[in-house]
Amino acid sequence: MLISNGHLDYNYGYKFIVLDPQTYTPRDVKNVNRSGKPTDRFTNQESFEGDLVYGVSWDRETGTHHTTSKVVNGEVIQVNREEYLDWRGLAPEITQWLQPERAGQCYLPAGLGWDGVMSKADYSKLDRVKRFFYNVSDDIKSILIEAARLAPGHRIPTKWTEAKPLPQTLELSPTATPDQWEAIMIWDTTGFKGMVKSAHEPCKINFDQTPKKVVKVHYDKGYVGWELYRA
Repeated sequence: MLISNGHLDYNYGYKFIVLDPQTYTPRDVKNVNRSGKPTDRFTNQESFEGDLVYGVSWDRETGTHHTTSKVVNGEVIQVNREEYLDWRGLAPEITQWLQPERAGQCYLPAGLGWDGVMSKADYSKLDRVKRFFYNVSDDIKSILIEAARLAPGHRIPTKWTEAKPLPQTLELSPTATPDQWEAIMIWDTTGFKGMVKSAHEPCKINFDQTPKKVVKVHYDKGYVGWELYRA
């Protein structure tokens, strides 16, 4: 079960952190909500039966409140705080985080369940992308892998079974700036054949219908997405 680490708004807020009940160490950050306004961005931790969930909430009317809960049958149930370590007795970095904070994104800090950059889902996604482009030259692959880190999964498909039928022609839009371009990558039955990158003029690539796989890449200032085609 995923548990959000909180929401930090202007007049109120709340935070949660999931801990192993034996070691009181944070569970891994599974994924990160990075889109939307800052108050809609937060980390999510994975949780298991029996895990402890420490929380803090605050608002202008009632002040600040700390809670201790436990994951029971897929639900977060408050427990008797006296039976568990007090929140002030947790590791200093956890105690410090379980404090009210001004409005903004609610990410666990580096060292608490993640490195502050890559969640478990991010590592899994990048591993999938690396395997997908395994036989592509390193200079191309490194650019795509770095940009894919911030891309939503649906924009970087890696299953050829979900590819669209390859049309007779694909067009590349002209390059606007050096960090804004399109490209077509081509595989045939022998492996990766090469890449055609957009230039200052529109470019059309014609295909026959011999067996091949094609990726059309859209790269825009560090962000990337692509489409899969197959003949």
